[in-house]
Amino acid sequence: MKRIVPLFLAFSVAVSASSQVVLSPTQKHWGGFAQGVVGSSTDKRDKAFKIYRWLCNYISYDTSHTIRTADECFDNNSGMCQAYCELFYRMADAVGVKVKIIQGMAKDSTGEIVPGGHSWIYAYTDDGNGILIDPTFGAGTVTDGVFKRSDNDNSWFDVDPYWMIFTHLPDEKMAEWQLLDEPVDSYTFRRLPPLCPWLGNVGYDARGVFEDCKKGSAVEVPDIYSPILSRLKIKEIPRERNLRVGRYYDFTIAPKTATELRIHNGTQFIKEWENKDGDATCRFMPSEAGILEVSWKEKDGNWYNFVTYNVAEPTESEIAALEAEKPHLSPVWKNVANYLPKSLALHGIEIPALLKKVRAENIKALPKVFDKCEYTVQDVPMNGVLENGMSYTFVFTPEKCSDVAIINGEEWFQNWQKDKKTGQWSITVTPKNNAPLYLAIQLHRNGDYWPCLEYVVR
Repeated sequence: MKRIVPLFLAFSVAVSASSQVVLSPTQKHWGGFAQGVVGSSTDKRDKAFKIYRWLCNYISYDTSHTIRTADECFDNNSGMCQAYCELFYRMADAVGVKVKIIQGMAKDSTGEIVPGGHSWIYAYTDDGNGILIDPTFGAGTVTDGVFKRSDNDNSWFDVDPYWMIFTHLPDEKMAEWQLLDEPVDSYTFRRLPPLCPWLGNVGYDARGVFEDCKKGSAVEVPDIYSPILSRLKIKEIPRERNLRVGRYYDFTIAPKTATELRIHNGTQFIKEWENKDGDATCRFMPSEAGILEVSWKEKDGNWYNFVTYNVAEPTESEIAALEAEKPHLSPVWKNVANYLPKSLALHGIEIPALLKKVRAENIKALPKVFDKCEYTVQDVPMNGVLENGMSYTFVFTPEKCSDVAIINGEEWFQNWQKDKKTGQWSITVTPKNNAPLYLAIQLHRNGDYWPCLEYVVR
């Protein structure tokens, strides 16, 4: 399964030392075009949003790092961050929205400072207020020099300043545009993790997270593939990055279009989500250390991860909690061959009792279980390796059969004791051949015998 990791763009733009950004000259008249983009909108915030969406939808990032002006950006449908911002400015100004271009530094997804600097927007809304916008980050990502457009990513429009400061730091002479109660310096900015504003969509409080990070507290969040937020709404997920075995976690997802969802951890693939008023909900208990992934199924039939967690190595108490709730998921089974919990349960073998037996007798392999025939096990050897010359008792209830036999090489055992009241058949056998031993049922008289259980004899 392909794991999708969000990346930031690599930018290259000269940073002005002045607090006033000098715009490149324009040879175009922007009024008619900009008015067509904003349509009948009269609200300044709504106009800014429509311009943001137009830029994100139609302007690609210039991976040649040569297009810096609004005119070139418009003509080529491509540009660097400065070009995105100048084009935003020209369009907004033409429809009566005042814009400030902010210049400074930005971080990539690893927290490294992107060389060359970055530009983004402050758009004034009604009553003298304004909002932070980054149309370049909203447009898409660049991986290995190739631009990939995001799918309706609105997380970089109207960004809370306390989210923006994790990845964007204005130049020193533009420090007021941090819009924080107490501006941070470059040293503090570099120490902050590269958290993104879409975390606010899944329940994180920007200022609270910022204050925790500023104090040095570790804030670890799951990996979230942000473009998927345009296709679904994450209403509830675990907010910590590291989950624990044996503990329940709640997930509530509201898909905007019909799709399948899945949680994957180790051997667990859970696709049965409960529908509650249109929301898909699931209470899930991790069973294995490693990775837990939440995925959605695309129209192409492939599964794509949109939330990824780490599951920590379990403690003894966590394993005990897991086994109390879900004994069939015990880590013990990793080291036991022929473990097929559905087949075992189908034939009356209780997993909790079997788990105790496996531990007590240090069993490394169970008998192979076959589902062709109908039968219920009452008491049979659960160690899949039998010893030559030792005696073993089999008690089980066959259904719809003509005959039953224990077969060990050329030797057949058929002297069964039958209880008419319970329907149980019992027999004690002593295998003497180093050949597979089968408990087999004849479904039709004079027909073949089909295996129910298979053992190794040594």
